[in-house]
Amino acid sequence: MILNEVIPLGDHQLFVETQDGIEGVFDLKPYLKSEAFLPLKDEEEFSSVHNGGYFVEWPCGADLSADTIQARMRSASPAIAQQARKPDRQLATQALVLSRYSQRGRDTWPSLSFSSHSVLGWPSW
Repeated sequence: MILNEVIPLGDHQLFVETQDGIEGVFDLKPYLKSEAFLPLKDEEEFSSVHNGGYFVEWPCGADLSADTIQARMRSASPAIAQQARKPDRQLATQALVLSRYSQRGRDTWPSLSFSSHSVLGWPSW
């Protein structure tokens, strides 16, 4: 399975669309007890998720396979899918990530791509 779209939602949930057109919501909260996922309790860190197609990962090193996400996601209502794809949500996420890198004093900004069918781009240092 390939992940086409991954969008962070509130309450440590990810909106996911697969290459097969299946849409769902993956709840990360059960994973936050694990040491590898502790940094994702921070909303800014959680929002910097990167879609690798066959996996998702975060700058802190936490990652999940697409198969794990598919096995544990629940179906998304059309309203959730529409809300996740709102341009203002994506712009807010972009501002959050840029703020995070600015606070860390990075000289190079991450490469970000936002459209109705894209997710956060991974920083290229």
